[in-house]
Amino acid sequence: MTSHPTHSDPPAGRKPRRLGLYIPWGLALALAVGWSLVWVWMIGETGRRLDAAAAALRAAGWRVSWTGRQLGGYPFRLDVDLDGLALKDPSGWAVSLPRVESEAYVFAPTRWVLAAPDGLNFIRRDGGAVTVTARLLRASVSGGDQSPPKLALEGDDLTFTPSPGAKPFWLSRARLLQFETRPGPNDQGAVYFGVEDGVAGPAGWLGRAAAGGPVKLVTETTFTHAGDLTGPNLRAAITRWAHAGGALTVEQIGLGAGDASLASHQGTLSAADDGDLAGVMTVESPDPLRFFAPLPKPVPAGAKPGVTINLHLRSATVISASGAPTTWRPTGAITVTAGRKFHATASDLPANLGGQPLDLTFHDGGTWLGPLRLGRAPRVF
Repeated sequence: MTSHPTHSDPPAGRKPRRLGLYIPWGLALALAVGWSLVWVWMIGETGRRLDAAAAALRAAGWRVSWTGRQLGGYPFRLDVDLDGLALKDPSGWAVSLPRVESEAYVFAPTRWVLAAPDGLNFIRRDGGAVTVTARLLRASVSGGDQSPPKLALEGDDLTFTPSPGAKPFWLSRARLLQFETRPGPNDQGAVYFGVEDGVAGPAGWLGRAAAGGPVKLVTETTFTHAGDLTGPNLRAAITRWAHAGGALTVEQIGLGAGDASLASHQGTLSAADDGDLAGVMTVESPDPLRFFAPLPKPVPAGAKPGVTINLHLRSATVISASGAPTTWRPTGAITVTAGRKFHATASDLPANLGGQPLDLTFHDGGTWLGPLRLGRAPRVF
């Protein structure tokens, strides 16, 4: 019996097909080349946009410069590192950073994370330079098409050192500092600022209140007319915003300075044309004099002495923010000094002001408690 084969042999000289092996590798190579071209275009576009932003700032009166720039991050990141970055706006505020490292993912090119590993130096318009060092100093920014953009700044283990000849800074050290902005509905924005385990500068009012103790600050505010907070520099932006009717609403302010504390949950603030804070804020403190007592100023050498009058009153009346009068029977004299400036101080202010709501008003460049000028108003720009 003859058996028949169940299969036939391939024709002589015919080779097996390997096209199926080459196609995946070819597709992978084409994808890699295409992705590389896309990345090269995106990193180039990032550099062009950085140059355009710098040119726009210079056209608006800013000074913008850097000593070196490196672009990288292939294949999935966009890295932009700058050496010797310096920015100065027309109003006199400036900041310089020895190095800035920034990155964004190719899949989310509008969200950037930045770090300043060597700290920074900023110059106040009227106060001089302050050097900032930190164990960690980083920020993230996104939503550039929103008002305000989403911005988060965080610093760990910071020190603040005024340059020789500069005015003191209100903070010397802080374990943690946070600043955030975020957009809201109806053309509103929100701002958060916080300090944990801070050490106040000894020469300022906060240092006197803290008396060497730790400082903790929490501020939460919202503001209107967020879309009007635009301009070529900080001064122009805030002035435009204030003229449009922009107002900052106090949601929460909590300040701890040593064993003293102050809180506010009510207030409406804005900015005057000269940059001074304007508006009113209701505050409460168990011991408000720890924060509001003015620092005696030394008489300059060669100045003509003023006329001092000591008045002894049986009683006086102080009106709190709630409208309730508080009777004050001073045990010491009220000193009235008439020199180049007229001011009054008291040796014994009413102890029962503690815990009552008090209206602080900011106008004419000063901070006022009723008719009493406590000091200069904080500057916004």
